[in-house]
Amino acid sequence: AERGEYGPGDVRKQVTERMDQPKQIEINRFVRIRPDGTPVEVNISKTEGGGFVTTFTDIADQIRAENEARNACARLVDAISVMDEAFVYFDSSERLLLCNDMYKEYYPKSADFFKPGITFEEIIREGIKRGEYKTPDDAEEEAWIQEHLKFHLHGENVVEQRLADGSWLKIAERRTPEGGTVGFRVDITALKQAQGIAKEANEAKSAFLVNMSHEIHTPMNAIIGLSCLALRSDLAPRAQDYLQKKL
Repeated sequence: AERGEYGPGDVRKQVTERMDQPKQIEINRFVRIRPDGTPVEVNISKTEGGGFVTTFTDIADQIRAENEARNACARLVDAISVMDEAFVYFDSSERLLLCNDMYKEYYPKSADFFKPGITFEEIIREGIKRGEYKTPDDAEEEAWIQEHLKFHLHGENVVEQRLADGSWLKIAERRTPEGGTVGFRVDITALKQAQGIAKEANEAKSAFLVNMSHEIHTPMNAIIGLSCLALRSDLAPRAQDYLQKKL
């Protein structure tokens, strides 16, 4: 303490604290930062004879690795937060770990409910209560819930979901090696509208062709029939030749 081994402070107080630690605690573990900045893990254990054993471990590399992992995680979360697609991650117990802002924007009525630890089933049921989804009537509500739970638990599907405001989402979910679930939501409302317009145009074209076929078929039958009658009359050879070629 006099040589500054424990950093700045009252020498007598530092000595007293360190003398009391092994007497009061059966097992004590803490990290001490030496004056040169090196982090040291200190482990103190009592022995049966009343003494104690203390070990000192340099954990600079461990702390450096933990900080790097923490920074990498923070960068990943930042990247996820600015994605154009909605992102959500559930753990192996189907509890919410994190979701980005876009995910909350797609489900505005339930956004305040998305807290870490909430289960997927709780999210679905609360969303129904708040009118978040386009669901069947009350008689089929439970069946709708079970169908979505089954899809989520499978974790390897792609499905389209219609929200209560009429918008459409494409949902893709995949299982992680640890048993968690990663999900993406993409707004496909514009695509669904374009598909609807294309379908209507195709139906209109088909109806037009059917009507035109009918309109052309009726007079053509009359023309062919009258031409056949005309061939039975006393026509000039050239006229008969013309009619036979048309038929």
